[in-house]
Amino acid sequence: MAIMQPPSPTLSSLQPNPLGKRRFRPLRFVVWLAGAILIAAGLAWASTQVSERYAPMLLTPLGCGLLLGLLLALGMKAVGAGHRTSLLSGSLVAATVLAAGQHYFPYRAWKSQAPSGAAVIAAQAFPEVADRVSRRDASFIQYLRDEANPGKSLGSYELGPVGVWLFWGVSALAILVGTAVVIVPATRAPYCDRCGRWYQSLRFGAIDNQTARAIASLVNWGDIPHGDARFRLWGCTGGCEPDGCELSWLVSGRRAWIDRQTMNTIVKLIDLSAAAQQAFKAGGRPTANQNAQPTADARQTE
Repeated sequence: MAIMQPPSPTLSSLQPNPLGKRRFRPLRFVVWLAGAILIAAGLAWASTQVSERYAPMLLTPLGCGLLLGLLLALGMKAVGAGHRTSLLSGSLVAATVLAAGQHYFPYRAWKSQAPSGAAVIAAQAFPEVADRVSRRDASFIQYLRDEANPGKSLGSYELGPVGVWLFWGVSALAILVGTAVVIVPATRAPYCDRCGRWYQSLRFGAIDNQTARAIASLVNWGDIPHGDARFRLWGCTGGCEPDGCELSWLVSGRRAWIDRQTMNTIVKLIDLSAAAQQAFKAGGRPTANQNAQPTADARQTE
């Protein structure tokens, strides 16, 4: 993965910094958090239904966490919430709701069921079963204790009550890890604090080393690695400045935040490079216009 160096000193004065601090927008956060809790509760219910009726291991805790993180990231982009601390805290709340919900929904189903004939017969023969059958008003915590006390079979292993609690804890941790794997990088993406919108990738692809060096000269990067590079251009969906330019090689990379005029020049450089490559593949040679130095009034980006 490319390692990004700090932005160019000559361009870092552009404000606001898309990777800097973000304002806390209460309304957007409340809307996102409410949706996050509903999504987590829905995933908890769905995972219990799938596990009970179809395949116990189809929706693993880690898979549920990854899916939750993806949905939270999409919701974060949709409502324009960008405050990192609140987003990470809300994701922790949502992961907790998902982990607890995977036990709470079976608890509600257990309370709503009337004792079956077999359960009544078993209750008459075994006093401990009779106590459990008659305790439909048990609390959620007591229900968990009753579920853990008999132990649990996990493949060829038999877990005692303590082992069951540890297994539940590991499952909850897997949900949290899966959520964090997705949501933490998502909150580090560029965000425009001026209009409250996330940056989007406008263009990306490969360029030759000559074009990469021309771009590096524009943004004052100095010397860069040899070889072809991958580029990515970022832009605020609200049209605000600064724009972003990113070049990456096999083991290194650089990113700069630039003004619109510099972005237009970079776009022109990339377009000329692409045209030259197409002409070369077609058996022709670049024309004089294709080799000409682009001007600062290149076409506007999206």
